[in-house]
Amino acid sequence: MSPTRGKYDELLNLAAMVCDDQADEAAVVRLDELLTDDAAARQVYLRYVDVHMDLGRRMAPAVMPMSRPQSAGFSMPSRLLLAAAAVVTLALTAWFVMSVSFSPSQTVIQQAQGQGVAVLTDADNARWAESPAATALGTDLPTGVLKLDAGTAQIMFKSGAVVDLVGPAELRLDGVNQAHLSHGALRAYVPQQARGFTVNTDQGLQLVDLGTEFILWTDGAERCKMQVLSGQVMVFETAGAQERFNKVINAHQGAERTTAGRMILHEQVNAAFLEPWARLGMVAARGTVLGVGTQALIGGDSTDPENDGDPDRDINYNAVFFGNDEANFGEGEAAFNVFDNQLGAGNQKWCCGSGDRLRTTGMIVGARFDHPGVLRQFTVASSNDSPHRDPTHWKIQGSADGETWVDIFEQKADQPLWTDRNQVISFEAGVDYAMQPESYRWYRYIALQTAGRSLDEKIGEHALGEIELFVDFDTAANAAPHNLQMQTAAKTRQTE
Repeated sequence: MSPTRGKYDELLNLAAMVCDDQADEAAVVRLDELLTDDAAARQVYLRYVDVHMDLGRRMAPAVMPMSRPQSAGFSMPSRLLLAAAAVVTLALTAWFVMSVSFSPSQTVIQQAQGQGVAVLTDADNARWAESPAATALGTDLPTGVLKLDAGTAQIMFKSGAVVDLVGPAELRLDGVNQAHLSHGALRAYVPQQARGFTVNTDQGLQLVDLGTEFILWTDGAERCKMQVLSGQVMVFETAGAQERFNKVINAHQGAERTTAGRMILHEQVNAAFLEPWARLGMVAARGTVLGVGTQALIGGDSTDPENDGDPDRDINYNAVFFGNDEANFGEGEAAFNVFDNQLGAGNQKWCCGSGDRLRTTGMIVGARFDHPGVLRQFTVASSNDSPHRDPTHWKIQGSADGETWVDIFEQKADQPLWTDRNQVISFEAGVDYAMQPESYRWYRYIALQTAGRSLDEKIGEHALGEIELFVDFDTAANAAPHNLQMQTAAKTRQTE
């Protein structure tokens, strides 16, 4: 027996369980432990997965072009299935004993020379550069570079992995289960038979998928981001750092390489992190649409839990309001109108502010409570006004003293979140933004940019319909979510 095989017996047993879809949570955790700090173990694992995938591919039927990724399966008589299993076992054993220096990526590339490694299965307004052969659906794609100037294209690798590429982007096909993203964004769907699908970047990152779904973006220079949508992805820093980043990223987590060259693990991601993909329409922006008009408001928020506030006299509110522009209720479309529990024209909105203020200090309105608490949910509604006055860059912030402010939520994009007038969007802690580590007495909204892009649109004008703040007072950050009676009949997931 090979001494190396003895060393990795446990690893190979766990790899077999994963490849056969028999691994429980404890097995996955143990596999993570073995792979996290052992580069040689990772190479062994990747070789095992690669050979397992290659043998499964040879026994499976040919992949046919399709408009959407689908999980393909095949059936065998039990006698043939047992024989196939024996072949897989013998092949894997022979492979491991014969060589531990085998490089799956190089073998894949050598096998693919002179034949297609992927198929173009879908395209939408795709404009290619220097890739004329890639324009027709069903095209067999060899190893090489694809340059997509605009539009979207779906590429199915012969392994079964599917990549949605969004232009402008440059993707190099390195083999039947491997690619290199030089710049741009992609979304990868990796079925079980394609586990081990690998994407490298110019920044020296390597993503190895374990049968899951993830998104990846790079600016082609220094910055790079990825998020796991489901399953797990191993992320390795292959160059450039003394202490290299090697982690298993779980569902809903993300990783980022900053302009300073640092790698950061994001246990939770926010709207700012997702901005590159949201701008391209690849992911839904954070938030849930509750509907349009006053009836879509949740009601009973922490500024007016009894819903008996009187904006004309500024009484019966459970908070003291503040702002830096038209800081009052009522006429003149003043700032405090965002807390009047109404949506509509005139004094049922806040409008329109000063361009200089938006540019210099931001447009600010907020509420101070008697006791500190954790913001569990909030809603923000567009006004009935012109869309160019909708904010595109805005934040919800908290403060313990009214002087030092901490970002709780940030939205920054080319277009506003709202797709209708007087539209109410809800945001929940733990879903749309991270749980707060501390309680605050002060909460505020600050707008830093609006959708206006020309002098005709009066750049810098700002309008907002309503804000609702739901605060759990005097509770720890990990307490149960606020029990809200939400209107769910009309709510749809925000997609802009």
